[in-house]
Amino acid sequence: MRIHLQDSKERRHYPIKRLATLDSKIEAYYTGTFSALEKQNLNPHKHTFLEIMFIDSGSGTIEINNIKYKAKTDDIILYFPSNMHKEYSDNGTIMHALFFAVKYKEPLKKMFANCNEEYILHTGTNNKTFRKLFNLLIQESKNEELNYTSNITNCIAKTIILKILQLFSSGNKKAATNEYVQKIQDYLDKHYLEEIDLDKYYETLPFSKYYIARLFKSTLGVTPVNYIISKRIDHAKTLLNKTDMKIINIANEVGYKDIYYFTKVFKKEVGVSPSSYRKRSS
Repeated sequence: MRIHLQDSKERRHYPIKRLATLDSKIEAYYTGTFSALEKQNLNPHKHTFLEIMFIDSGSGTIEINNIKYKAKTDDIILYFPSNMHKEYSDNGTIMHALFFAVKYKEPLKKMFANCNEEYILHTGTNNKTFRKLFNLLIQESKNEELNYTSNITNCIAKTIILKILQLFSSGNKKAATNEYVQKIQDYLDKHYLEEIDLDKYYETLPFSKYYIARLFKSTLGVTPVNYIISKRIDHAKTLLNKTDMKIINIANEVGYKDIYYFTKVFKKEVGVSPSSYRKRSS
């Protein structure tokens, strides 16, 4: 049979590109809604399947394997099998979410392998599409006309998963991760002379601290910790060159209260002690 693809004034065709496909039956176990209050006294739980949640409104904290992540409206949360998790809202508000669960098997497991430790996905300009799909899924799962309900819910669930995988592999995803690298770098540039609690700062980001370190290093060539050290030592070198400040005062100025530790770090980075560097530069 010949496919009619001739465009005209009245008719337009948009051929579908044949790229990656998910040749797997998606079986939705259940759907649901969830309203989280502030710091609910909930015990974390886990599943043997993949649960996907869409934050419909509000913001809050997601705890996965005892690590805290921040989530906001239009974010998608991925709870993989064996991930201990719970969630609660921020600032006394209510965080409302829509969710569903599917069997987690090959090739779905393989296609999610590249997500690393990213449990939270920012939908960005795709937020309206995901919102419509999740609402449609919930609506259809409550349909009492059972003849085709399971078929339709499985199709919608598969569409959501494909859109998630598409977002992971798209330029939008790369732009989003680059945005976070820039955000971290800007924060460190502003506060590197202060006593920075990186673990506390990481809690404001939707990634684990291990993923952040890998992401930062793959982009800038150094981990956040080494980036701070480099900035501090560069500032110390400037003070040693251009001022008569005592070395103990310079150590305090660049964030080191222990002069012996400062000397050790400086020598490791520069190759000589601060005093030797000053003499060599004079």
